[in-house]
Amino acid sequence: MTDQAVLTPPQVIGLLRRLRWLAAILQVAGTLLASALPDMTLPLMPMLAVPAALVAFNLLTGLGNDRRAVTQTRVFVHLGADILALTLLLALSGGPANPFVSLYLVPVAIAAAAMPMASAWAIWAVCAAAYSGLFAVYAATPAGHHGGGNFFFLHVAGMWLNFMIAATLTTIALVRLAGLLRQREQDLGEAREKALRDEQIVATATLAASTAHQLNTPLGTMTLLVDELRNETALSSSARTDLDTLADQIDQCRQRLRTVLATDADTTPSLRPARAVLAELLDQWRLAHPDTPTEADFSGLPRQLSILEPPVLQPALANMLDNAARSARGLPVRIRATATDDQLIVIIEDEGPGLSAGDLHRAGRQVFTSRADGHGLGLVLTHSSIEYLGGEVRQSNRHPRGLRTEVRLPLSRLRPVV
Repeated sequence: MTDQAVLTPPQVIGLLRRLRWLAAILQVAGTLLASALPDMTLPLMPMLAVPAALVAFNLLTGLGNDRRAVTQTRVFVHLGADILALTLLLALSGGPANPFVSLYLVPVAIAAAAMPMASAWAIWAVCAAAYSGLFAVYAATPAGHHGGGNFFFLHVAGMWLNFMIAATLTTIALVRLAGLLRQREQDLGEAREKALRDEQIVATATLAASTAHQLNTPLGTMTLLVDELRNETALSSSARTDLDTLADQIDQCRQRLRTVLATDADTTPSLRPARAVLAELLDQWRLAHPDTPTEADFSGLPRQLSILEPPVLQPALANMLDNAARSARGLPVRIRATATDDQLIVIIEDEGPGLSAGDLHRAGRQVFTSRADGHGLGLVLTHSSIEYLGGEVRQSNRHPRGLRTEVRLPLSRLRPVV
């Protein structure tokens, strides 16, 4: 769970400034009203100086206010100023015996609800220290022991203990609730991203189905031309090899189109050894990338491990290999696979420049591309395909350079239901 604040620092500062104006007005009114009561002697001028200082603090901190420069440290300073003002007022008007001592809970609650956990507990410690200091001074004075009798001293001590319990419970509860709210906002954000991604995928799938119908004609024409060229007796052996490669690529395209246009949802893929599935994928991919050196290691897969090959699996893995080859630019691309009791793990590594922190976060979540000729949809489709199979894609930069892509697929989704 993230430990970021629910409110941004500028929002918290704005709230504190508005509350400070209200507090200054109420402090002045309360001080004047209390001083007018009979048998009430208060240091009027020092007490009025406290709200005056709060007003000055509000004015000074509002000058040249740059919202972008507001940090959690400034929030802490603002809350500290409010706690100091409250402590001075209480010290001048009865200390811990003042019924308004419970106002220490206000900065505790604000910090717990709107600041990271460490800052919230720091504010709790400041308020607890301020209240404890008042109580210690009160307990050390003769009036604290005898002026109101032992019963009153116990009452004030009970107030202090009550505050400590209330402040602790308030901090724990609000920090937890704020954490749940942050998690909910994060989940909603991810759900919005996924909905947008799914909308783009549906639009792409519709376009792909339409394009697949249209591509049947040019592919058929290319097949006829390749067959006619094969009948030419003057062709060299290298040209015939190139024609065979071209025919194989055309055949692969037609197979992919048949997969896209397939409407039989009940078709069950055959059960094949996992090593054979990945080896076939790599062989087909090497035909399209003859200039990219590849290193494969499937020794981590048990020979007896067989899986069902969903139609989306090979295109998803091939797209990741494509990205690795483009990033590596002639340097080796490595693919290895292992299996645990419940997962098939495929790892693809390259020696390219890797991704920035921002691109790592966006990869698979949003449509973006760092290439001039790219569309940015391939990685989104790949992530969506893997997630459709119940798996996940993890990407991280390698050191000193390169990108590591790890695909984890649950074997429960790749095995027949018994």
